[in-house]
Amino acid sequence: MMRTKKLLASVCALGLVCALLFAFPVGTSAAAAQGPIRFVSDSEAFVDPPKQDSQLAMARDSDGLLWGVFSYTQENMTPLTKFFHVCPLKNLMNPCPGEKRFGMGKCKWENFFDSCPEKRLFGKCLGETLFKKCLFEALFDSNHENTHLPLTIWKGTAPTDMVRVYDAPIDFVGPAGKAFNGIPYPSGVASRGLVWPMGLYIDEDGTWYCYFHNETGWGTVNYSGYITTGYAEGEPDFRHIGVMTSTDQGRSWEFIDWIIAPHEKPYTDVFQPENGRLPDPQQGPHYFLGNGDFGVLVNDNDGYIYIYYMANHKGVAAARAPMSDPTNFRKYYEGAWDEPGLEGRETVFFGPMDFGIPTIAYSTYLNQYVLFGGSNQGLGDPPDRQRPLYSLSDDMVTWCDPIMLVVTEPAPGNPADAYWSLYSAADTGNPKFIGKDFLLFHNLWSQRVYMMYMTTD
Repeated sequence: MMRTKKLLASVCALGLVCALLFAFPVGTSAAAAQGPIRFVSDSEAFVDPPKQDSQLAMARDSDGLLWGVFSYTQENMTPLTKFFHVCPLKNLMNPCPGEKRFGMGKCKWENFFDSCPEKRLFGKCLGETLFKKCLFEALFDSNHENTHLPLTIWKGTAPTDMVRVYDAPIDFVGPAGKAFNGIPYPSGVASRGLVWPMGLYIDEDGTWYCYFHNETGWGTVNYSGYITTGYAEGEPDFRHIGVMTSTDQGRSWEFIDWIIAPHEKPYTDVFQPENGRLPDPQQGPHYFLGNGDFGVLVNDNDGYIYIYYMANHKGVAAARAPMSDPTNFRKYYEGAWDEPGLEGRETVFFGPMDFGIPTIAYSTYLNQYVLFGGSNQGLGDPPDRQRPLYSLSDDMVTWCDPIMLVVTEPAPGNPADAYWSLYSAADTGNPKFIGKDFLLFHNLWSQRVYMMYMTTD
């Protein structure tokens, strides 16, 4: 994701002692004890990876196979491939699964005639949208996000032997008013933009639930993206968390709904989309950008799916849903999981500047939950990126003071990245239930995915 670095952070004080070997505390006066978790290898490139732009979303099905749903960035594509994926013509070559061509089904060829405001085949729509916008931006402007970039689907027995098996187009993303099946954000703003898969749950019937991060400033194609100051592609934009499902092992996807959205309205008094008709805009000059950038834990201990997300500019917060109802999330707030996932209030576990985009796992060796993230605190030398740290908890609510690892490894293997993923190295069981030895994946903004071996003392 092309997003600003959101840095969050260190509050939790409890009686747990938590540290990393060769580490020092961040933003706390707690003494740094020698902790149980440490690196045992340098970073190595993940096998034939996509240039991932989010956390790795992996889950095991009832047959014991491990599946992965990864993002697909423009850097993975040749200019010709990029052209046919960005432009409406791409659907002549690659129609939607199970649907008809040329507007007789739900494929986007019909939108070739409908997507422009003038709704004309010739003139602005054909001359500017297709040949100017699609051709020049798709071929030469690598910063312009693609509306119809596919996901990549991977399969294996363990994270170390994953193999890419096919691509999966997602055709419900893109411009305002058409994206996400026309379902607006909970605030009333028309949904728009792209998706970045962050977590995966596969139920006993084989239905896949992929939890994704969405932003309003990328991939809107017709420049209907919006940020805090106006219609634009880029940052700082607003974030939401949604869910999409697949019943054919990730070959095709259906958008279900938004599941986690901010309590604060995700638009501003400086600029309000939908012609300024929305009430209670944020006043600024500092803006809350929404809920997003998260980690997922399918928790076999209690039957819930947990999402620990960035309540941007406030800290790390959490929501959960029962596995029996995996789209019905409730936020944690002041001692209870009672607030609605959509626009409910939230308790912040870590405040600004100390704890970055979180990933979460359960350590069967420690019998504790592990929240892993990053921080920019204490950095004085380039590259100025997030440095790894983690916290432990017995109950997923009370977390110990996070401790930062001293990183000496040079880039590109430097685990000083924004997106972290903790996974078991085993070829059976819940992949987010880590044992004594486990894997840490890391990547940053469309770069290669790297993997490190970790151990617990």
